Amino acid sequence: MGSLEDGVLVPHNSSQLAYCGRIKEKEDSKEFIWPGSYVKIRFRGTGISALVRNNRAYYDNSVGFLLDGEYLKLNLADSPDICIVSASSLPEGEHDLILYKRMDLCHYFDFLAFVIDEGGEILDQPPLPGRRIEAYGDSITCGELSEAYDYVGMPDPTHTGEFSNSFYSYAALTAQALNARLHNNSQGGLALLDNTGYFRYPEALGLESLYKTLRPNPQLGPVEPWDFSFKPHLILLAIGQNDAYPDNYMARDYNSRASAFWRKRYIEFVKTLRKINPQADIICMTTILMHEPAWDEAIDEACLRLSDPKVHRFRFTRNGIGTPGHVRKSEAEEMAGELVPFIESLDLDWPKN
Repeated sequence: MGSLEDGVLVPHNSSQLAYCGRIKEKEDSKEFIWPGSYVKIRFRGTGISALVRNNRAYYDNSVGFLLDGEYLKLNLADSPDICIVSASSLPEGEHDLILYKRMDLCHYFDFLAFVIDEGGEILDQPPLPGRRIEAYGDSITCGELSEAYDYVGMPDPTHTGEFSNSFYSYAALTAQALNARLHNNSQGGLALLDNTGYFRYPEALGLESLYKTLRPNPQLGPVEPWDFSFKPHLILLAIGQNDAYPDNYMARDYNSRASAFWRKRYIEFVKTLRKINPQADIICMTTILMHEPAWDEAIDEACLRLSDPKVHRFRFTRNGIGTPGHVRKSEAEEMAGELVPFIESLDLDWPKN
C-alpha cells in the first residue's frame, strides 16, 4: 500500500460518493449515527483507506466494509483521534466499496475522507435504488449478535459488541432482496415508551423519543432532531418485545390500565408515522425472538382498531417462539425469506426497479 500522502483524496463531500441513512453533515465530515448507514464509492486502484473518528459510549466498536461483495470488519480506536481503516493488495481494476455502520447507538463515527492508493481514481457510480424502506425496532432489527454463528437457536454468548452486523439483520436482508434503500432507525433494548425497555435504563428512552431524532443518544453529545427528509415507500415497525421490561404487564393482565395505555400509545404512534409519511405503507410486527404472546395480541388489536388499508399486520411462522437469544444471520435470512414475499404481495406505490 502506498502512503496516504501519495494517494488520491476523496473528501466526505465529494459528489461522486453516495450516502444512505440518517447522517449528520458536519464541517469536516459526515457523522454516522444509526445502524446500517453507509457511504458508497466506486474506484479503480489496488487499495483504499478511510479516515474516521470514533465517538464511543460502550462496547468495542467496529465499522464494516463491503468490498466487491466481500464483508470485512475493521476495529476502531476508543479515542477520538482519527483512525485509518484500510483495504489493500486488491487486484488491478474497478472496485465497489460500501463503508457502513455495523453497530447501533453504542457509538457514532465521523467519516472524513477516502484515500485511494497512488495511481488510482474515483469513478462515477449508478444512482442508489429508487425504492425506500424505513425500519424502527430493537436489537433484532439492528442485527445485534447476528454473527454469533455458533449460537443459532441458543442463548447469547458473552460479548462486547463484536458479533453485531447491521447488514445481516432481517431488515437489511429484506431491503437487499427488494433492491431498496434502507434507513434503519433501530436500537438495542428499545421499547415503545420512555422509561421502559433496556436502552439507557433506568432513565430509559423509548421509540416515542428516538424516532424524531438525528442524534438520539445524550451520552454522545447533544440530542438533535431529524427533519424527515427521507420519504419511505414502506415502514417496518417491529416493537413490542423489550416493552415487557421492567414490568411484563401485558402478559400478567391484558386488561390492566397499563396494558390499555400501551395499546393506545401504539395506535397513536402508528397514526403519527402515517401523518408524517402519508405515502407509506406500514407493516406492524415483532420477531422470532421468544416473547409473551400477549404483546402480539395487543398489536393485533391495535391494527384492527386502526382499520387503515395502508397498515398491515405480519407474523413470522416462528413468531415469538424461534429463539431464546438474538437472531443470527441464518435466522435473519429465514425472517427475510418470509417477509419479502409478503411485501411483494402488497400493492405498494413504489418503483418497479
